[in-house]
Amino acid sequence: MNKLQSRLQVRHISVVLAIARLGSMQKAAESLHLSQSAVSKSLAEIEEIAGAQLFERTPFGTRPTIFGETLVHYGQMITVDLQRASEELDTLLRGDAGHLTIGIFSALSWWDLIGECILDFQAKAPKLTISIVEQPMEELLDAFDEGALDVVIGRLPKSHEKPNYLINPLCESKSYFVARASHPIFATQAGLAQVVAYPWVLPPAANYARRQLELVVHQAGLSVPHDIIASQAFPLSFRLGQQKDALVLIPGCIAPAVKDLYGLRRVPYDLPLQLGPLVGISRTDRKNSVYPGMFLTHLTYLATQEEQLLNP
Repeated sequence: MNKLQSRLQVRHISVVLAIARLGSMQKAAESLHLSQSAVSKSLAEIEEIAGAQLFERTPFGTRPTIFGETLVHYGQMITVDLQRASEELDTLLRGDAGHLTIGIFSALSWWDLIGECILDFQAKAPKLTISIVEQPMEELLDAFDEGALDVVIGRLPKSHEKPNYLINPLCESKSYFVARASHPIFATQAGLAQVVAYPWVLPPAANYARRQLELVVHQAGLSVPHDIIASQAFPLSFRLGQQKDALVLIPGCIAPAVKDLYGLRRVPYDLPLQLGPLVGISRTDRKNSVYPGMFLTHLTYLATQEEQLLNP
């Protein structure tokens, strides 16, 4: 731990921000209800910790040096985070009632981690009403932009990103084929050529993972199977996988739940798809509730823990 981490205190940051904002040691002292000598002493301490001069006197007042500008920049972020933490603690201590509407990409409703996060969060805020909306990602984003959703969880295409989206990466998005345990593919060394030899159960044609899969097959000089069932009704897809020798395409994060509930095993072949991460999205232009940020912070923590367990 360096000197800045071990010795810098919140009062030091307050002094730096006040001087930078007001351009005067005297005005900074007045705004902080301190004597000018106390502000000067604090500034000297900070400069000793930082190992650099943070401010210089000019005809236009006291201005930050390049070192001071750096500390001001990060000091502002620390102040915002502390304010947010204070608001969240106050909300939890008061036990405020509220409402949180979470939009989940259809397939991810099978992800055990989301259910775990909802239960944990409800225990922390028992008066909070939580509503879940399950839809395709495009419909979720439309509802999110209209203000009908507080949080969206899914895969966000680059083309859909917006400046007011606050994006929390959760984990790398992967897709796998699963099949019943008696499927003949488990008796072979599975590869792309073997995968295309069997019927598929896929999401609808507009699905990004499906489009990627079909592109990979064509680039390999192969043909997609003629026997394809397109379904966004996952329970039906899983039942089809139980009843015939079909391969069912699913997000990798739900594979454990699908195996436990339907006995469908992951085909031991990593599909070479470039899907990007699964993310949780809130909005920077909505400050009326702390719950979206709190929920996504906890979900990100759980996703990180799960990733570390799966990939130690």
